[in-house]
Amino acid sequence: PTQATSRPCWNHSTDHCVLSTRQSIQSIQSTNQSSTMSSPQTSDDLYAMASCISICCQKGSDSFSEAKRVKKHPSQTVELRDNLMSCVHSVHTGLNSHCKDVFEQYKACQSKGKWSDCIDIQREVEKCAVKSKLGELAE
Repeated sequence: PTQATSRPCWNHSTDHCVLSTRQSIQSIQSTNQSSTMSSPQTSDDLYAMASCISICCQKGSDSFSEAKRVKKHPSQTVELRDNLMSCVHSVHTGLNSHCKDVFEQYKACQSKGKWSDCIDIQREVEKCAVKSKLGELAE
């Protein structure tokens, strides 16, 4: 059974999704000094991508989170970390190419500070990510 902490973000608040995603990416980046793969560098991108990462990279995120939960040494999580970062990169690239207009609208809406006004646009970004088969959905 899936634990509440590993459910997709549409079952949680946006803040939970962003915090979970941000913690995973920061943890990955801090243990991955040699990576040259680009990832979302701004908080605007990360906030806007949070629910899509949860949807499109669920297996990788769950696996990496579980490894962190059981306190595996970072050297034992290299493959999990690389898989998750690859998925995040794929989602970031896909959103910027397949969903660019709605993704930019969503970031602009969020920057106004009233996220509740952005829910419909967020759903459009998520639909585009799923329709475009980003991340693990391409498998």
